[in-house]
This record gives sequence, structure tokens and C-alpha cells, in this order.
Amino acid sequence: ILPEDIDQFEAMKGVEVTSADEWQDVMSKIPERVVKESLASILLEPSKKDWGGETDDHFSGNISISGRRKSAAFLLKGPTNFREMTLEMMGKRADQIYRLTRTSADIYVVQHSHLIGDAVRGTLRALSIYPGGAKKYCAIDGLATYRIMKAYGKLPEVKS
Repeated sequence: ILPEDIDQFEAMKGVEVTSADEWQDVMSKIPERVVKESLASILLEPSKKDWGGETDDHFSGNISISGRRKSAAFLLKGPTNFREMTLEMMGKRADQIYRLTRTSADIYVVQHSHLIGDAVRGTLRALSIYPGGAKKYCAIDGLATYRIMKAYGKLPEVKS
């Protein structure tokens, strides 16, 4: 699914971005913690504290697609490595997507402050769709994150 398919993020459809520099200048400076707290706030939920070995960064039972309630597990990556997301950025053993897809969520969401590479998207798809069943998956790259945060007034003042 696309981020704008999630009812709670649909206001992002009205946000226009004029250039890559517009969103990259902002997203390169927003810590993962702020993105996490912003998304949780939009979902009307508290944000949980990170710890090593977690299966997800945020779990929500309050997502809806076309009015139908779903659960979602989020994997969030901030701007520490502000470049296109690769599998090597997915934990010490590159197993974060694997751990994410072991949760009971209906939708697996991978978010990054920059672009999300093909290998990450392909791995997410491969681990979400399997014989006898399928889950939904969503990739929220830096541009989409920027649009969501801007639409809901969650962009912090960023110093140059």
C-alpha cells in the first residue's frame, strides 16, 4: 500500500513539494525519535522507548485503510545514515525486516528519512507475501515522511 492509502495519513495528499532539496534539507536534520513521536501523535498513541532486539519501533492497532481497521508494525530509520536505505542499515545482522515481519501486524511499514532502496523494498515484499497468506506492506521514504509531517503540522523548526 502507499502511505496515502492509510486513512490517518490521507492529508498528505494535499501537500506539494517543489524540489528534492526542500524535503532533504529538513529530513536530514530530524531525529528518528521526533519522527516516531510525530507518527504516534498522528495515530493518537504514545510512543514507546527503543531497546535493542525489538521487533518493531512502533506498533499500532489504530490504522485504517478505506475505513477498515488494521494493525501495523513500524520500522523507523532516522538520518544517522542520510542516504538511500540499504539492507546493511537494517540492524547489526541486517535482520530488522525479518524481525518486523514476525509480528502479528496486518501491515508492515518501513520508514526512512531518505530514499528506500530496491533491495529493502524487495525484501519487505518477499517477507510479507507468502504461500497461503499475505500481509500488506508500506514503504514511507523521506519525501512521504516530510509530506505527512507537514500535512499534520509536525515539522519541527530545523536549524541550518
